[in-house]
Amino acid sequence: MDISLPEAELNWWVKHLCRYFSNLQDIGGGFAAEIFQDALFKELSDKDDEGKLQLKEIRTATELLHAVQCCMDLATKKSSLSETSHLKEALEEIIPSSESHERSSAMTLDPIYSAVRLGDTKTQIRLIKLLPGLQRDPVNIELITVDSVSSQAYEALSYVWGSPDSKLIIEVNGRPFEVTANLHDALSCLRQSDEERVLWVDAICINQVHDLEKSSQVSMMGDIYRNAADVVIFLGKEGDGSAMVMQYLDLEDVEEADMGPPESEIPAPTSTRQKWQKETERDFREARLIEARIQRCGFDSARFLEAADAFLKRHWWSRMWTVQEHALAKNEPRWYCGRTWTSTKHLRDRIGQLNTYLLHRAQPMVGDLTVFTSAKIDIGREFIRIAERASTIKMQLMERTPLQNSAQPTHFLIRLAYRKSTDPRDRIYALREMLDPISKYVFMPDYSVSAEDVFLKLTAFVLCHDKFGNIYTYYETNRNPDLPSWVLDFTKPFSMHGVSHLSRYMKERVSAPEASSGPPLESREIKAQWSKRVSPLSIYNRVLSVTGVEIDIIDHTANLEIETDIRRLGLVWKLEGLIQKHHPSRFLPESAKPFLPPSCLIPFPHPLRAHLDTLGSELVGLQFGSTGTIPGYFHIWAEMMKIQCNMSPLTAVENLKCEKWEQDAFSRSWEMRYGRLSRLYGAFYETYAAETLLGGACFDFPNLKKQILSVELPERNPLQPAEGINSTDTKLADNGNYIPQYSQIKNILLQCRSKEELALFKKTAIDLAEVCCGLVSVHIAKQGPPGTQIIAELKSTVLNYFTTQLSSFRSICENCTCKGDTRAKHQALLKEKVAAAQEDLSKAEEKVEYFSRFKMEGLQQSNDMSQTVTRQYTSMFVTSLGLFGVSFQPQAGFTIGCKVVVLDGIPAPVVLERVDGLRWRMKGAAHVVGIAKIDVEKLVELGIFKRSQFHVV
Repeated sequence: MDISLPEAELNWWVKHLCRYFSNLQDIGGGFAAEIFQDALFKELSDKDDEGKLQLKEIRTATELLHAVQCCMDLATKKSSLSETSHLKEALEEIIPSSESHERSSAMTLDPIYSAVRLGDTKTQIRLIKLLPGLQRDPVNIELITVDSVSSQAYEALSYVWGSPDSKLIIEVNGRPFEVTANLHDALSCLRQSDEERVLWVDAICINQVHDLEKSSQVSMMGDIYRNAADVVIFLGKEGDGSAMVMQYLDLEDVEEADMGPPESEIPAPTSTRQKWQKETERDFREARLIEARIQRCGFDSARFLEAADAFLKRHWWSRMWTVQEHALAKNEPRWYCGRTWTSTKHLRDRIGQLNTYLLHRAQPMVGDLTVFTSAKIDIGREFIRIAERASTIKMQLMERTPLQNSAQPTHFLIRLAYRKSTDPRDRIYALREMLDPISKYVFMPDYSVSAEDVFLKLTAFVLCHDKFGNIYTYYETNRNPDLPSWVLDFTKPFSMHGVSHLSRYMKERVSAPEASSGPPLESREIKAQWSKRVSPLSIYNRVLSVTGVEIDIIDHTANLEIETDIRRLGLVWKLEGLIQKHHPSRFLPESAKPFLPPSCLIPFPHPLRAHLDTLGSELVGLQFGSTGTIPGYFHIWAEMMKIQCNMSPLTAVENLKCEKWEQDAFSRSWEMRYGRLSRLYGAFYETYAAETLLGGACFDFPNLKKQILSVELPERNPLQPAEGINSTDTKLADNGNYIPQYSQIKNILLQCRSKEELALFKKTAIDLAEVCCGLVSVHIAKQGPPGTQIIAELKSTVLNYFTTQLSSFRSICENCTCKGDTRAKHQALLKEKVAAAQEDLSKAEEKVEYFSRFKMEGLQQSNDMSQTVTRQYTSMFVTSLGLFGVSFQPQAGFTIGCKVVVLDGIPAPVVLERVDGLRWRMKGAAHVVGIAKIDVEKLVELGIFKRSQFHVV
């Protein structure tokens, strides 16, 4: 099979293979000397005039493809000492000859396919004639063969198979034939009443149980869709409000007089802030257009949002095969939902806007919560999925571009990471017709090869030849013991939240050159900000040999893959305390500190949240300082305000009446007691402390209660200030686990002036903690009261309290019976209290109005969003130097002693576990806080970090 490449691209590949061949000798050969005796290696190599090994001369694209295939065989085969791979044999193995296909076809017992057998599998295809009929008539089709994709005009159907458990019967050439319910719906909706319709439908035109035929026909699908007269896209049958969405998509646009200035009239941004402002203005303008369309259609906003969400959830938008089917159509496809259709232009212009609008409109505290809360969309738990869906649909509609047939696999594996396929092998086979020529032939469809071997080959190709090591920031490493640990599982992408963290180390080079000047994505290669070298790696016999830098050793780990939210959130909360107080076991010399900023090391400064903001919010969703992280936080806040309105009788307003005021300087003791009790309540609102009382009450109640009860007043002069407790103390249990120390509340208790007051304060603190703990359990179980009830009770209690308090202060002031200097002091205090109470009442009214306006349900959704983010983290670790890292890799299995390493060509750090002297096992990529700010090379020079070779098995 001959292929052709532009000269510039051929030259680039040759140069790259020469470099890779050198790596095979220098790195791979240094670990496995038998490579030099390998028949495949010998087939690749030649000797120069001085007798040194070099890559055999490559003059044509066919020879280049053969060399790449040899490299792939060297990388992926467990043993290849006596094997030789020839291009012709490899291609014949993938695309069998007509004779071998006929022999295999003879084994096929299906009478339908036996009657319409394919002769030449490299050119012939089957088509169906969808016979006319009415809507409720049985579906009848005639299956025929044609000599080529250009022999007869036909339409190609793009759809999703649907559940294999839901099957219906149609007639094919007079015989019963099972199809999925979704295909049955498609044929019923597309059937015409008065004439037949000629279609290509994969589930019928390809014998799906015949691997050789399936491999051959799938390799032709690019030509099938390119040559179709039209591509018909079937999104599914009508339902879930889809008629509203189709009407909306097909509506002629509204007048734009009131929509603000056109985007073309908005000045070009000159700063990041201006760019953000322009994007915001564009979003608002699009939102007004969408709302105007909804209004013109006469739809209820909430019901339309629900219908739009259901429409965008349809499986066609998330399947891998549909990208190629849409992208390769020579004419703009028609989009059917049931029997209704719309044009590509209308859909392309509006569906992306609608997805973005839905995401922004439903954001708690940002969108219109009145619309949102009446639309039944669980944005709190699904906002990451909705964001991923928005990205997926956007990429889908962008792929009809000149980039087709020129991109390497990683381009699509990244852009289409959240697409799905029933067969894992289709993660690459479904992209094949859009790839560059070399990649296209390397990944010829072969369904006799297991998905594991396909992923092994794909990962090896990406590492060795695609030059996109950042693929490790998008996909999990596999957990199959039969595969090397460095092989990626392309069915399991990281969430967008994980990718946003793992990709922090990357930057984009200058814009891409024209395709004719080399591989189109070469100059857009993503590199680590602190890595400037070309990756010297090789793969031989499934061992990845690569250079890199040893950063540090893991000292402390925590697994966050816990079955319950309450336990996981509690562990996260404890870890936050640890990273603010724990001291590393290895200290950085002064000479190295300019190259490893202190902000990258624990203990992180207080407050943690503000510190993380300076690092670009690198642990979004982890800082427990975010009030939305605690389940039911706003309900807790409301209950605490209500309790605070019923303070101890010792601090009641009546104690400021004249007879009390004149007794033993009671004003001073009242002020102190009131201040201490206020601080006690306030301690439960503190969100920046390492060991928050609210967190302790929710997740560490037994320990918190024990420490509260253990506080005793020391013997001291009543006028002497109490001695405080050091808030930086750290305590570890015998097993090394961190034990929170509640120094803040202990110091408040130590300010008490008597044992009776201490006992009262202890009881108050424990009662408050029990309230918090109980409310969290209620909200974890989703049994909290309606938001309207919480707000109504809060409003009644709080406003009544502050109104009564203000009235009481005024009454005492008016009825004061004190004389002389005492009266002047008493009146001054009371006037101060009246002013403070007036201010408190105004603030209370504002807070209640705030909660009433945004609605408690919206605040609960915000809480759910925070928990959703927290669930993305699977484990955390602290290194001996004090670097803090997190993983998004399920079953990461990080253990004490594992190494955090930056491998050349892979921008995110990875964690390696030693197998034996030279071999390592990859546990997965990790996000290390602040590492992008570290000067790795300087620290290597100083001996803090170490450059090494790693052989990953």
